[in-house]
Amino acid sequence: MTKAVNLLINKKLESKPEKKNLFNKISIIKLIAELGSVSVNDIVKNLYLSLPTVNSLIAELLEDDFIRQFDKGESIGGRKPNLYKLCDGLFQVLSIELQRFSITMSIMDNNQNIIAETVELDNELSRNGENLAAITQIVDQYLIDKSVDIENLTGIIIGMPGLINAEEGTNETFLHDDNQSITNYFERIYKKPVFILNDVKGAAYAELKFGLAKNTKNSLIILMDWGIGLGIVSNGEVYLGRDGYSGEVGHMPFIDNGELCYCGKRGCLETVASGIALVNNAKQEIQKGELTKLN
Repeated sequence: MTKAVNLLINKKLESKPEKKNLFNKISIIKLIAELGSVSVNDIVKNLYLSLPTVNSLIAELLEDDFIRQFDKGESIGGRKPNLYKLCDGLFQVLSIELQRFSITMSIMDNNQNIIAETVELDNELSRNGENLAAITQIVDQYLIDKSVDIENLTGIIIGMPGLINAEEGTNETFLHDDNQSITNYFERIYKKPVFILNDVKGAAYAELKFGLAKNTKNSLIILMDWGIGLGIVSNGEVYLGRDGYSGEVGHMPFIDNGELCYCGKRGCLETVASGIALVNNAKQEIQKGELTKLN
């Protein structure tokens, strides 16, 4: 099914009516992916298409197994409308989470079905972009172990800490390379669209769509692990800020003339309250001879 979607997206068309028809089909698929399920009336209102056009497009998408009818909606004075959602396996996305000392990979479809089970492996995140090759080797082995056909993937999403410009596909903190972006590197290797996102903003998207922030307009999501970050939901959308650098509370000045942070500043909140700070403090106390449960 994913191959069929790739063909639909990359289809070469000549006539304007064909191009318009394809554009409208893709727009409907995107709308259903965003809302989860829709009625014909929802499509008419959101995409400003005529009722006959929508009915015709729905019939074609049903016939091609892109969508399916699964329920009835609430009546607003007449018959209950049919609700449509995307078929399982329409899109398959490889998710890669890079943390300071681990890499987690999984493949899910558009309906959150697990296609290839989640695997977490040890991996220390480097600041040097030259280490991208080591990460792709880990990903390659995962795809082999799970018997994944790369052609079935619609795209790749990478979540990781750091100062990330999602539009440019760069991370100023980790895996930085002046000569190429992280997304360009992965796209060259796997020949698939690649999107990169700061891990806290990814958590904010997840909470907004599936978690406690669902159906809220304004929320704050705090992530505390090896570092500290803040995801901001404003007016129902994840706020990225200029260049995508919003929510970097871990690098707010907290102590005058404090410990040097990896960002280059001194006394950042992350130097005293993060997982890294706890580990460093424990090491320092052990070196001083402080008794621990390990003694």
